[in-house]
Amino acid sequence: MHAQGKPTPLKFTLDLRVTSQTAPFFLAESKGYYREEGLDVTIDVGSGSVASITRVASGAYDLGLGDISALAEFHAQNADASVQAIYQYYIWANIDRVVYGIDAVRLRAFRGERLDQRDAELSCRDVFAASAHAIECIGPALIEASSASHQGAWKA
Repeated sequence: MHAQGKPTPLKFTLDLRVTSQTAPFFLAESKGYYREEGLDVTIDVGSGSVASITRVASGAYDLGLGDISALAEFHAQNADASVQAIYQYYIWANIDRVVYGIDAVRLRAFRGERLDQRDAELSCRDVFAASAHAIECIGPALIEASSASHQGAWKA
């Protein structure tokens, strides 16, 4: 905290829109966890990993999400930049069930085929099958509602 007892401001940029992957950041905000730690966190949506990394490098944001390949490319083009990363969105701890709203095929239909944002082409079921404990994967669920936030939001 600041000397006056005010929370320390912290600007955080997402790499893209709000998704299930970034929901824990908003959950922590809504439960007051950041304030309990003396932080006044502002979370903004992003427009891709490159933009997120650029925001942090410029000093406009303190923290941001971005993928490691975009960070490596940024460093190749900006050798003096001090942007660094720990590439981990969250820690999977005792998660027994994951429900997702839109699958990669439908997401690609909104997004278009973008060479700068290739998918891993790996099903969440395959990823979770490698877990040490069973994780039930349900989806896509509520496809129409889940698709609504993507309508017209993606740039070609």
